[in-house]
Order: sequence, then structure tokens, then C-alpha cells
Amino acid sequence: MASDRSKRAARILRARRRGQEPPRPAAAAIPALSPLAPDPPLSDQFLTYTGSGWVASDPIADSGHRATGPDSAGHAPTSQYAHDERVMVSPRYMAGAGDQIADVIGPLKHLFGWHAQHDAAAGHVKIDSPDGSMFCEFDPIHPLGRWWTISHHEPYWEVTFSRQMPMEAIAAVTQALPQLLGDTRHAERIPITDMPFDQLAELNDWSVEEGTLTSPDLYCRLVYTPHEEIAWQVEHVNFESAPLATFTKDTPTGLVRNLFAHLAMPTAVERTFADVPISTRYGHGAVITPVRGAAVNPHVHHALAQLDRHSF
Repeated sequence: MASDRSKRAARILRARRRGQEPPRPAAAAIPALSPLAPDPPLSDQFLTYTGSGWVASDPIADSGHRATGPDSAGHAPTSQYAHDERVMVSPRYMAGAGDQIADVIGPLKHLFGWHAQHDAAAGHVKIDSPDGSMFCEFDPIHPLGRWWTISHHEPYWEVTFSRQMPMEAIAAVTQALPQLLGDTRHAERIPITDMPFDQLAELNDWSVEEGTLTSPDLYCRLVYTPHEEIAWQVEHVNFESAPLATFTKDTPTGLVRNLFAHLAMPTAVERTFADVPISTRYGHGAVITPVRGAAVNPHVHHALAQLDRHSF
């Protein structure tokens, strides 16, 4: 079964290079969230900072429908979502970065006393740990689209994230950094998961084969190459030229687990529709639902849409 999955993944890559849309396998049903407990799972509850200096977006969407692709005559794709509408998107690795930069670096500055430097003209942000041994850098104009870099000295290790990596998953990494330096304040609110990769994969219906964890739809995978300088790499079919994430070999494994746990979970993330990658908006690999306009909580509404999609 694992071998068949790998062969299919290779066929998908070849088909996409030729501009074709390969047939998708039926995915396993995802259980809907209970109306009595509409919030996301506890493992998704990282801190959200909305203090002075950081702007928080408000959901303003009314209602909408899923985007449609080009018609048979090749006309441009259309959507009944306005560009500024807030939507829920799953899987997470199809949602793009989002706008939750405050969740990525806000807690480091305001809860742990890290020093931040901000170039407002370029949008560049650098934040350093109090002891100077670690820094996190945000560069939205990086020529290769490498928006985030985390570096540690002695031992040296480096983590990078592309412009397509969801910031919710990045926040699960950055908020855990103080614990690696011995600062255990707020540790009960920012857990570092110790669940093994194979269990995390099974929990989210990802497959495991020879150091590679592959998503159920075969669009995304986490590759482990322990003898290479880049020991961990997150790859995506739609962004073959730029990995979503890289971890050098001395990176603490707990950070990789935290990222994977948040990236792989089926719970939707919220986006402004204009921030959703074009390949997601007009492709067939994601579920998009409105934040407002539904009769139930947006997470419940999205989970029901997932069930409806996976029923066929």
C-alpha cells in the first residue's frame, strides 16, 4: 500500500508538470466537531497576541461559495468570495501563510522579553533572545520567498520557512523557543509535543514510508534525511521549487514535531480570501467555507463541508 502511494505521488508530480489535474483518491472521512465543543482541539491552542504595535484582523465576510476553476472555453476562474472576505481553509498546507504574524513573534517580545528590531519601510523584523544565542528573522521581500529564518549558535542549527508555510504552524515553533533556552514561563500554555512522528501521522491519516510522511491527498510530505545537512524538509506538490520548511540536522526534534502536529491536523485555519494561494482558490485540493453566514460555528460548518466532500 505504501509503495502504491509513492508511485501515485510520482505520477501526480509528472502530471502537474504537464499542466494536468490527476484524479484524486477518495479521502477518509473527517469527524465533524461537536456543536457542544465547537472550538479547535487543544493541540491547536497556541497563544494569540493583540497588544499595541501589532494589528489584528477582524472577520468581515458575509457569506460565499467555493471558488470555481476555468470553464470549458478556458475563461478565467471566478469566485463568489470577495478578496477581503474571511474564509476557513483546509488542509492547512493548502492555506498559505495568512496574516497572524503577531502570533509568531508577539509572545517572544511581550512575554519573554526578546529584543525586536523593525524596519517599517521593508517590513523586515529581527528578534533576538535575551542571551543573544538565538534569533528569529522575518523578511517578506526575500528573493527566494524564504520569509522566516530561525538560527541558534553553539551548536549551530537553522530553520527556514517559505512564504507558503501557515503562520499557525510557524507559531507552534517560535513560541517553543524560550523553553529550549531554559525559560519555562508559560510552558503549560505552550507545550512541546513528545508524541512520536508515526503516531502523529496516524492520528491525521498521513502515511509513513522510509523516512517520509505523506498527506492523505499526496500534496504534502515531510522528508527525513538524517545524513544530510538539511535533515528535515516539508515539500508541497504546488511549490516544488521552494520547500515550505527546512531544518538542519542539529535542530531539536521537538520543534519539527510541533510544526508537523499543527501542519497535519485537519482543523481549518482562517484566511482573507486574497491571501489564499491561487492554486488553492481555483484548484480541487482544498475545502473553503465562509467565516460568517453559516447557521453554526465556522469550525463546525467547515467540518460538515469536509464530511460532505469526503462522502463522494
